[in-house]
Amino acid sequence: MPGRFALGIDCDGAMYHSSKAARDRDRLREEVLRGLGWELHRIWGTDWYRNRPEAEGRLREAVESSIAAMAEEPEPDDDEGPIVVVPEPPSAAEPPRVTMESADDGQPREWAAPYRRAHLEGHLYYYEMHEPESLGLLQRLFRETLEAEAPVQRELLYRRASTVWGIERIGSRIRANLDRALGGLLRADRDVEQDGDTITLRDRLVVPREPGDGVARKVAEVPPAERRMALLEIIAESPGMTETELTTHTARFFGWNRRGSDIARAFEQDLLKLQEEGRINGLPDRIVLS
Repeated sequence: MPGRFALGIDCDGAMYHSSKAARDRDRLREEVLRGLGWELHRIWGTDWYRNRPEAEGRLREAVESSIAAMAEEPEPDDDEGPIVVVPEPPSAAEPPRVTMESADDGQPREWAAPYRRAHLEGHLYYYEMHEPESLGLLQRLFRETLEAEAPVQRELLYRRASTVWGIERIGSRIRANLDRALGGLLRADRDVEQDGDTITLRDRLVVPREPGDGVARKVAEVPPAERRMALLEIIAESPGMTETELTTHTARFFGWNRRGSDIARAFEQDLLKLQEEGRINGLPDRIVLS
């Protein structure tokens, strides 16, 4: 088997894919090589820097799998192709080694920001949370939370206000009062806006946020627009990923080490939405920006 090609390794990088022409060349190159019978393994440059052990493990597995597959194939006849001359390895006490240094740049992503939490501990209350007299305080707590955390999902907004009363479980009477308070705020404050379950401030930009300030959000607590923005930015870093690769890296960005069914379902809906809007194509095998 020496001298026979087993696997092509495609090394991607964000700079290489910075233009549509570069992405088109990359896609054409892969189509040509696969049409000639090449097996290819893609290495995402950002992943190689940020998650080197996992990327190396996937590369090793791909190489070993390709070599094993080649070993099961018959050697080609002499007249079926060009002769490949394999130089003799240098005689040495031990084979030469390729050494690699860690290349983790440790730099935060320019398009992301750490999460910043509203701290409401200093507020005092004089009425119970479910009582109508608490509506004014609830609206002030909502506004203060939005200043720090918008866009924010409604349930998370309610839980932030509940911390002032030390309440962990929101019952029906409390929820009804929270709904009244939020409805009143939306009517009275033109800068507060609602889009489905997302509450935000007028002209507030959607920036993907990593865990920070002691906050680790669940997938239902991340506004869909924020999830979709993170997906787009990661696609821009490395176009051509599969859906599984893309959602795995995006989940890791939000601090979710395991991609459960709820996370997979949310990302699936996000990607379909982006495809319907014409912002991506290539689902599910080779996702690129449109």
